[in-house]
Amino acid sequence: MVQPNSIPHPYQQQNSNVPSSTSSAPSSASSSKSVTRRSRMGCLTCRQRKKRCCESRPKCTECGRLGLNCVWPKPGTEHKNKPKDQKEDENTIEHEIYGRIKVLRGIVEYRSQ
Repeated sequence: MVQPNSIPHPYQQQNSNVPSSTSSAPSSASSSKSVTRRSRMGCLTCRQRKKRCCESRPKCTECGRLGLNCVWPKPGTEHKNKPKDQKEDENTIEHEIYGRIKVLRGIVEYRSQ
């Protein structure tokens, strides 16, 4: 008979003598990494190709290098991110509406029997 404690859990470290791959001391490679600046308003061509845009106008470096037509969005046409609480309010309202629809369907089904 197999004892329950003899089978190791797949996520438990099996041998404490083996050094773990995640150490508490930061490695020199990760501490020397520079912070990558995220593109805020890349050209539409780079966005469509899912490439990083340097945002130089009128033609970004990537489009110039590949000989592509560099297209920029018109000012004021960018989608603004909604505030987090506005998204939560919309989700709450949507949840309430679906709940009411479910109740109404139940009433209609009950009366049609």
